[in-house]
Amino acid sequence: MQPAPPAPPQAPHRLPEREPDPAGGTAEAAGCAMPATRRRHPSHHPARRFRAITLALALAGALSGGITAAAQEARPHQQARQVTLEIAEARQLARAANARADYPLALEVSLALLQRDPNDQDALIQAASALIGLGRYDEAVRMARRAHAATRNPAQRVLAARLAASAHFRAGRHVRSEFWLRRAFNAAGDARTRTLLRQEFARVRQENPFTATISLSIAPNDNINNGSAAETITIWNLPFVLSPDARALSGTEAAASIGLNLRLSRGPRHETAIALNLYGRSYELSSESRAAAPDVAGSDYAFAMAEMSLTHARRFEGLPGPTAFGITLGRYWYGGAPYIRYGRAQITQGFELAGGMSASLRLGRERQRSDRAGGALSDISTLGGSLGLPLAGGARLNFDLQAAHTESDDPTADNDALRVQIGYAPQARLLGAKLAFSLGVERRDYPVSVYDPDGRHDLTLSAGARMIFDRIGYLGFSPVLSLETSRTRSNVALYERRSTGLRLSIQSTF
Repeated sequence: MQPAPPAPPQAPHRLPEREPDPAGGTAEAAGCAMPATRRRHPSHHPARRFRAITLALALAGALSGGITAAAQEARPHQQARQVTLEIAEARQLARAANARADYPLALEVSLALLQRDPNDQDALIQAASALIGLGRYDEAVRMARRAHAATRNPAQRVLAARLAASAHFRAGRHVRSEFWLRRAFNAAGDARTRTLLRQEFARVRQENPFTATISLSIAPNDNINNGSAAETITIWNLPFVLSPDARALSGTEAAASIGLNLRLSRGPRHETAIALNLYGRSYELSSESRAAAPDVAGSDYAFAMAEMSLTHARRFEGLPGPTAFGITLGRYWYGGAPYIRYGRAQITQGFELAGGMSASLRLGRERQRSDRAGGALSDISTLGGSLGLPLAGGARLNFDLQAAHTESDDPTADNDALRVQIGYAPQARLLGAKLAFSLGVERRDYPVSVYDPDGRHDLTLSAGARMIFDRIGYLGFSPVLSLETSRTRSNVALYERRSTGLRLSIQSTF
């Protein structure tokens, strides 16, 4: 006997972690225990006649623990007879039939209930569950959609959406399954249900060869053009006054990103995927900046990126974690004009450590070609590592370190950089939101500078705080509020910079 699909609201449906059984998952009666003896039919009481339905069933016998029956279609060799059931009794029979994987009977009883009332919520749920068990997934989706539309009860909407997701999942339609899980999440009213839906979504995503991510944000910023914090600078002991557009201009940034990932192959110890990432941001100058620099527009500082990457991850015998190889080709645009083309190769070795700790090492090489006059080539070598530490109470601490060396046809672009970043995510919430904090330090040295005979030396300090309002949102997308600030000190005053921005973004919490 195949396992039954989920039936009652009290026993929510779980999507399988691996390849699903076409007949479905599990179901429980959840408070629907059958009576020990059969009661006298309510149709014998005229006042209750309209609360009963009549079914053509083939009785297989009455057992001491309840009633065992099956549809005439499923057991044509048994004698059929008219059976009249009270509405509540019929519903109970459908639940019990689903619970013991007697899907034909569950479907027949549910359809009879729906002839009486096409919006019978319990019958719609049981019919959808039975259809999943019978492998009739398209019909199950239609029944679950009817159940979802027929009620405003949050728990019933969650169950109906999960059944639709389950049917799509078993039919191999993972994207539609994810959509219905998001609809279920939208109706979920408690943390336990939302946690369960996140887990189910993660399992569907694991099986889905195609994934997509999207992020939208808007951010007022006091330095959208990465301009200097100084009004006058000294170059070779000569004073200069910076033009307004060389100084920091304030405005508002609007940004969007889209990530598409397609898994090409997967095995017990390997996975190969191709990805497309798109990012763009543009600006609207503040009234003060427009007055100070009337000849420039926010779009002059717009930035865009498009890249494609191929990644192969594999677990090698004797290594403490997965090894990933990646190749990326991409291009940047600045101010609407082509800016840089690049290609990158990277290898990352993961380490799975005891106590919930994780670590990785990465080595990369990138070649950039400028699309500006001269078309200078630059080669960038990087070496980095990260470490994640779980803390008491569910908090987490992350460290990231990266060194980079750049060699270019343009000697003023040669530089060495070292960056350290620390991230902290406490378990505590503020105003119901998850919190995350970051601190960063970067040192960058340019041996050659046209502005100073000793070269150029920059030190950048950055800090950030995020509030993730994952308890509110729509279809699993929630608002994120971020405060970001940075300051760069340089021996060349032109590169002294300060920037502070408050960012509001919409991101998926799954």
